[in-house]
Amino acid sequence: MRTSYHNEDVIFLLKDITGLIIPKGTKEREKLIQSGKHYSEMLPIEYVPTQKYMDVYEELLKIYSKPVALAVGQLADKILKQRGKKCCFSFTCSCWNTYWNFN
Repeated sequence: MRTSYHNEDVIFLLKDITGLIIPKGTKEREKLIQSGKHYSEMLPIEYVPTQKYMDVYEELLKIYSKPVALAVGQLADKILKQRGKKCCFSFTCSCWNTYWNFN
């Protein structure tokens, strides 16, 4: 399959890196990026979202999931018309199972 990833990068992505890369906060990562380190070499500290954050997320997901899905579909149609049916799409959506029912 044609990809923009180098073989050694894909292998890295599939490795268990527990304990090899210590997650860093936003300010520290930004400082390292400004000094030339690539963002893909670092992991952010993952915080548990607050209930207020999740409430806002759920509300905005209800409002925007359908228009975004329709826009993605329209774009996919344009790509298919331009490049033919032999092109490959990769799409990831964390809300796939819950919010893709547009009745």
